[in-house]
Amino acid sequence: MPLTNASGGAISDAQAHALEVGTLRADVLRAWAGEHVQPSLSAHLFAEPFIVGPWGVALAQGTAIHTPDCDIFPTRLVVYAPSPTLQADITAHHELVQSGDVPIRSDWTGPCMVTGTTRARRVVTIQVISAFSVIVEGSLRNDPVLGNVFFTDGSAACQGDPIAADLCSQSRPTRQVLNNAQRPFSVRARLLA
Repeated sequence: MPLTNASGGAISDAQAHALEVGTLRADVLRAWAGEHVQPSLSAHLFAEPFIVGPWGVALAQGTAIHTPDCDIFPTRLVVYAPSPTLQADITAHHELVQSGDVPIRSDWTGPCMVTGTTRARRVVTIQVISAFSVIVEGSLRNDPVLGNVFFTDGSAACQGDPIAADLCSQSRPTRQVLNNAQRPFSVRARLLA
């Protein structure tokens, strides 16, 4: 997965890499929490808007969620400089943004089918996700057990929100940070170790 630092120098490459690892760690932990029906862990990783959708409802009903890789690992991450305009836009949509939050764009493939197994042992479709891009606002938080995890506060979809769409259209790479193939070991392998 390529990582692009498009912050214009506001975020160092080392910080961008730490944000990447924290983001992927949060997504892997979210998948683990779904598979093991642990809704309280999801609440520890994501602000409320991210735990009340179809995924959160299924978890609350005791459904084990089977998350495929296409809903765990984005195809690309772009780190931007903090944007007061984007933060105001996200806040206007009743989502949380905190001081120090960093915007990160993630691109996802689709269609991606997330299924679950109910308490009655029926396999159900939780949701089918089309390809999309989203900008999330959040920050790295150091958890004594989980390590550095990116906590997502708010988001804006590149396809539906004019402010986010404008930022997404400016995603020309300032500088491409090393992708997994160029690193001595992959981020995924480190997360799953």
